[in-house]
Amino acid sequence: MSRHSSPCHDVRAALAASLALLLAACGGGHHGHSKKPYDPTIREVEPNGSAATANGIGPLRPGDAYLVRGHITDFGPDVFDGFAFVSEFPLELEFVLTADHPAADLDLCVYDPFLGEVVACVENPWNPEVGFVAVLDAGIEFHLVVSSFLGTTGYTLEVFGHHLEVAPE
Repeated sequence: MSRHSSPCHDVRAALAASLALLLAACGGGHHGHSKKPYDPTIREVEPNGSAATANGIGPLRPGDAYLVRGHITDFGPDVFDGFAFVSEFPLELEFVLTADHPAADLDLCVYDPFLGEVVACVENPWNPEVGFVAVLDAGIEFHLVVSSFLGTTGYTLEVFGHHLEVAPE
């Protein structure tokens, strides 16, 4: 496995038991967003480039919708922006990461602070980056980490909580 400067490029094989991946690496279209308005828009606060300094967004429940505005660079000093959430219920999390600059290529990873590792990433050349993560337990902390593969840009991160649809056994 090659090493890159971004933890999003070093995806670990082991997934936390509490996080199951349903990442959709699709470049367009939003899927089933919550209709709840964003209140308020959250602005990133530096420093937030490490697990210890991730911006604490708070609880995430089905029906919640967050809009985070931030700025990222592909070369120091601001190469990672982390945002910490806690699941209040088992849920499906949907995210949409949109770069302001059309030529920028951003990536979004899910970091598990309990394991101390990146458990999944959406890394493709499309804008926006869109994905889903199933959080199988209540009370689980997870971080969404924005990084730039190419370009310095502002961005919008939309986060939606949905009821977790569990297939019958």
